[in-house]
Amino acid sequence: VEDVLFFDHDPRTEKNPKYNEIKASIEDSGIQQAMYVTKRPGSNQWMMAKGGNTRLAILKDLAKNGKEPHKWVHHDFLIKPYIKESELLAAHLIENIQRSDMTFWDTAKGLMLMRSEIEKELMCPLTAKEFGEKLKVSGLFFQDRVLSDYQFAVEYVSGLGELSQKLTLNDIRNQLRSQF
Repeated sequence: VEDVLFFDHDPRTEKNPKYNEIKASIEDSGIQQAMYVTKRPGSNQWMMAKGGNTRLAILKDLAKNGKEPHKWVHHDFLIKPYIKESELLAAHLIENIQRSDMTFWDTAKGLMLMRSEIEKELMCPLTAKEFGEKLKVSGLFFQDRVLSDYQFAVEYVSGLGELSQKLTLNDIRNQLRSQF
């Protein structure tokens, strides 16, 4: 467990609000979902590949501070071959979005980071339509208007710093964007 790194571009920037609940469940029943790891080219370090940063944090915590630390030191991980950075980011976004506990801001930043990664991989900028299509291929489905609101937030509202973490889609759409 200690040898596995967290995904360093995890779109979730705040501790999972269900951390203690998930920890209690893991202590009681163990890990019920597969945890995937991968290695970037040229790296000899494993890292989380398809979500699971919260579960990994809990395992690391239990291995150090749990009632039975020896029980949590080792865990079987499934290996997912590394394909490209945008795929890793998509897998983490999907995992977090499906659980419905991502903030608007984390989703917005994660999606715009994914756009940037795809553009780097393709070595050219994407139109909004092309980006939406690339997301669909990755398993992420967003309406064009929502993607536009996310992009607006990242481009024009990021200067608010911590205040931006409190914003919702409705704040962007109904108040800030209409006043811009």
